[in-house]
Amino acid sequence: TRTAWDEVDPDLIAAELARESMDASTTAELRLAAGIVALNAGELAAAVGHLEAAAHTIRASGLRQEYAAPVSCWRATAARTLVEQASPHDPVSHTKALRKASKAVTSARFWAWSYRNNAPHALREAGLVASLRNQPRRRDRYFARSLAIAEKQGARYEKAMTRLAIAEATTRAGE
Repeated sequence: TRTAWDEVDPDLIAAELARESMDASTTAELRLAAGIVALNAGELAAAVGHLEAAAHTIRASGLRQEYAAPVSCWRATAARTLVEQASPHDPVSHTKALRKASKAVTSARFWAWSYRNNAPHALREAGLVASLRNQPRRRDRYFARSLAIAEKQGARYEKAMTRLAIAEATTRAGE
């Protein structure tokens, strides 16, 4: 299926990143955009690299604003996707990736506490990571909170994404 991110020209983002803006907010937002575009294109390593660079820029400059908040949610998405793609035949790498995803989810939930429109995404990722950890009660609590907040905010897209995540997680768990 096509998304709005399919319409974004990654060359434009790369050109702006090459200009090396001294503005931390602009750099973080460009890295976020590049990370989401790469994630959408299935380029997981590039996505993780861009999102980690965005997070580093945010930390280094001490940014605390709405425009920086989504970076943590998208880092959690990328980290969780890495876990899902990790080989079950390499338990050490799988465990390490799952630990990193859990840390990313904790960061996303922290940011979402202050910047509430990120809460449905952060809680959905928390539910998906709980599912990967085989914690169905925790998974269901996070999903329910994600849905409730999305409903309260009128965030129909986030609500739909959480419903999709619920369907995928419960199907994977054989429920």
